Order: sequence, then C-alpha cells, then structure tokens
Amino acid sequence: IALEKKEEMPEMWGHGYRGFAHGEDVGAAHHFEIESDLNSYVTSSLDTLTKNQVTIVKSPFQTIEVWDCTERDDTPTYDDAVKHNLQPGDPRYNSPDVATGERMLFLDESVQVFLSSSEECHEVHVHPGMLCHPDPQNVAVIGGGDGAILREVLKHNSVKQVKVVEIDSMVIDVSKQYLPQLSNCSDFVGFEGSCFDDPRTDVVITDAVKYFTENFGREKEGVFDVIVSDALFVESPNNILSKDIYTNEEFVSAVMKSLTPDGIFVVQVGSAPGIHDPKETKGRIPMREKVMSLFEKDPGTSAVFVYETPNCGFDDSVAFMVVCKSTNCRKHWYASSDMVDLKIHDRVHPRKSGQPTIMNYDGASQYRFQYTPKAWETLYCRREPQPAECSLRGLNFDANVHEVDDGKNENASLFIKEQKNGEKGVFTNVDIKKGDYIMPTDMSLSASLSMDGTENLKKKAEVVEKADETASGIFADFFSFIENNGHDTVYADRKISLIEVGASRFIREMKSVKKSNVGSIFPREKGSTMPTYSPVHERYGRLMDVFLVATKDIASGQELLKAADIWG
Repeated sequence: IALEKKEEMPEMWGHGYRGFAHGEDVGAAHHFEIESDLNSYVTSSLDTLTKNQVTIVKSPFQTIEVWDCTERDDTPTYDDAVKHNLQPGDPRYNSPDVATGERMLFLDESVQVFLSSSEECHEVHVHPGMLCHPDPQNVAVIGGGDGAILREVLKHNSVKQVKVVEIDSMVIDVSKQYLPQLSNCSDFVGFEGSCFDDPRTDVVITDAVKYFTENFGREKEGVFDVIVSDALFVESPNNILSKDIYTNEEFVSAVMKSLTPDGIFVVQVGSAPGIHDPKETKGRIPMREKVMSLFEKDPGTSAVFVYETPNCGFDDSVAFMVVCKSTNCRKHWYASSDMVDLKIHDRVHPRKSGQPTIMNYDGASQYRFQYTPKAWETLYCRREPQPAECSLRGLNFDANVHEVDDGKNENASLFIKEQKNGEKGVFTNVDIKKGDYIMPTDMSLSASLSMDGTENLKKKAEVVEKADETASGIFADFFSFIENNGHDTVYADRKISLIEVGASRFIREMKSVKKSNVGSIFPREKGSTMPTYSPVHERYGRLMDVFLVATKDIASGQELLKAADIWG
C-alpha cells in the first residue's frame, strides 16, 4: 500500500524568560536580554521562520552580531524571481521558500542596520543636512563603521575628505565581510570598489569624545563643514558608548567648535515620539531631551530642526536632528522642492548603471520634512516652564472674524472708504472686541517671494529695460508695490518677503503704536531673538507672519490703524 507523503510542518522557535528577575543588574548583559532589539526582532519572535546567526564577534567594546531571518509572510522580490527563474503562476511567489529574507547588524543587541532598507534610511539621514550646506568639502562621520553613511557622503561631488571616527575597528571588519553592500561605491562614476578604499576616506580608530575634545577647542576650530553622527541610538539602554557621547557637554561644545561658520551637525535621536507621550524627561527616551538641550543652548547654534522617516525598517519611525551653526541654514532647509531637486542634480555623482544616485530622497521629501510632526510640538510644549509661544497655538474660537466688504460678502463688517486727501482706509460698521481677527482671508492670500528671487528679478529687469524702455515703468511699479505692501517674515534668516495683495494693504500705518488698534497675532519686541529650536514656530510660522488681531476695542465707524513697525 502506497503511503501518502506527509506535508512537512515548518518548525519555529522563540526564546522567552520565565518568572521574575531579582535585582536591577540581573540579565543586564545577557545575550537574550528581554528588552533588547535582538530579542524583539529575532529570538522571541514566533513570526520568524528562519533565524540564522551569521557571525558573532566580541570586541573590546561591544558584541557584534549579524543575523539572517525570514518571516512567515515574506515573498520573493524581483531579484529573487530572476535568480530562481520563477515563471508566472509559480506557487513559490506566494511563499517564503525562495525569499532572501532580512540581514541585520546588531551591536550589543541593538539593531543598527536592516540591509533591505539601509539605503532608504541612510539617504534620509545624510542628504537633508548635506544640502543645508552651500559647499560641503570636509566631512566627519562619528561611528558609521558599517560604511553606509560614508557611502552617502561620498555621493556629493564637492566632498574632498571624509574622516570616519570609529571606536571599534571590528565593526568595520565585520561589515566589510558580511555587509559589503553598505560600503559599496563601485556603481558611482569615478569610484572603484569599497568606499573605505576611496582616497578621500580617512578612518581614525579612536573614541569620538576623546578625538573631538582633544583636537578642538581654544586653538583649533572650524575644520568640518558637516558632521554626521551614526553612533548608537540615544535610547539604547545597555550601551555605555552612546551615553558618553550624547550627554557629554564638553563633547557637544567641541563638536560645534569643530564646524566651519556654515557648519551642519546631523544625528539620529531615536524613535519618533507620539502625541500621547509624556514630557521627554519622563518618557521612553529621557536622554533625548538632554541631547537636544545641550545643542539648543550651545552658543554656536543658530537653528535646530527635527524630522522623521518610517523607512528604516524599525517598528517605529526614526527621528533625526539637524543642528545649524549659520543663520543661512534656515534658507536652505526651507528651499523649494524644485531647488532641492536642482541641488541634487548638480551636486551628486552619477551612477554607472544609469539609476538615480539618490533613490529615496528628493525635493518632495524635503518639503515633508519642513513641517515638523505634531508630536514634537506637543512634547516641546510639555517642557517646564512652558515656552511662551505655546500659548499662541491654534485659534481662539470665542473671537469674532471680521472681513472686508468686496461686494459679495453680505456679512462683512469692514469696508473701504476713500478719504478727503485721496487715501483709502479701512473702517468698521460694527463694534470690534480686543482679540478679534481682522481680515484673515485677505491676509492669508499674501504672496511669498524670496529675497534672492527679488534680487535676481531686479537684475533681469535691468537687462530688459535696456532693450525695451517701455518695460521700465512696469518693473518700477512692480517693485514699488512690493516695497510698499511687503514685509519680512518673522524668521529673517529664511530670506522671504510676504506681500499683501488683498484689502489689508489699505489699512493705514501710524508711527505711534499707541494710536494703532490693529496688531500682529505674534507681537515682537525690538531686539528679541527666536529660540534655536521651536516646533511651534516651525509649524505656525505663516500664521504668526500674517494674522492680524484687534489690539483694543474698536467702536463702529472707526478706522482700522496699524503701527508702522507691526511686523518687527
């Protein structure tokens, strides 16, 4: 009697602790620490079909591991299909049988790299900061022994030297052997082989804290245009190396001093927060608040930005921080999508394969990064004491909105009237209370024009006027309109002018603030400075730039008046 062949059942295993640990240090350095990434992604997971430890190396500083894992729901990629000659209808398309799976690098049980998503993650880590510098030539990488950050930095054709400061040479050795894709520069025009072999690469095996504190300070400053930190996440509880780097005030000061005047520092700051998280000092990553505070308060810091991406392979989105030494940085950070794409086109080496050099970051990506996620604003406003600008978030729903009569709005409470001297003014036909909103529709229509764009337009106008004298009057009227109806944004370093094009431009100006009855929703004192880091300002900047409110009660029939220096 022929027996039917039994279907083989997949065998999966998971490792977990029983009972309770005794004492704070029990299991702290255990290979299967229950709270570690290794435990979460590999050893305890019952969704992982295969778990293969490729290598494990114990260096003087940490344990280095490389694992290959395949999940139950993994399916073949296009490369897998080509490799195994899969044809349409092949049942293996719906199974993990020929799927490559994931290769992961762990340092002290903290996952550093998912090979399948490393390019997406490291492109987003490096290029936003690099493009904030007008001409990065000398770059430093803190950590980055796997070579992925180095690969992204070398894509920029302006770079002349990259100094990789890595404490553990074994990370480089293991990565070269088991993760060579991370440091592969062979596809870039003008490159051959490993990025570590590029003549512009200088690897220094030493402690980053020691390197910067001993080399930069009173005598030596301004060497690096960009510094990218690829040290362990600040949330890694078992790694002393990251704690020493991120909480050392002397190190932060030395890093800022090592930057050139337009210098940029970029660092991972752990998993992105959520809107329900408590204040940072009581949350999942209390060290992050310490890190950000040190850079915010450093006298060399002009601006700090945070952004995040979900494309690094982790369960949560990963957050990054960009620290700028120059006020010009904000202009580059808020560059238009077209400008960012143009920079990428001009500044990166092409690929021999013809594929885009930067696959996962472009102008549209940067546009998204320009809007700080809501959770960062929430955590920022949970600081104690609460930052002053947090009180300006949102709108007052108890306040009335007053619009101008344009012939279509029957409920308009404002109207334009020409006076005896020929000037036009804006008057009210109802009583307006202090704090009411004045012409928000007209103000929100204000046009945005970069100062660089205005200067370029003036140069073009000079050329056109020489060829066509009749055009001179048109340009003169245009520039006069901009000058009379425009004002700088509250963030002067963004180099943007806002031009009022609606009826709000007819509100007359008064030299005396006391005689005015209309003001900015965000009044600014002369000489006041913006905080180096404020998600509130980044998220509500346009509102603070254009919204008008009544600064006192205004009786029906009175004229609306604004101070000449209303915008600072």
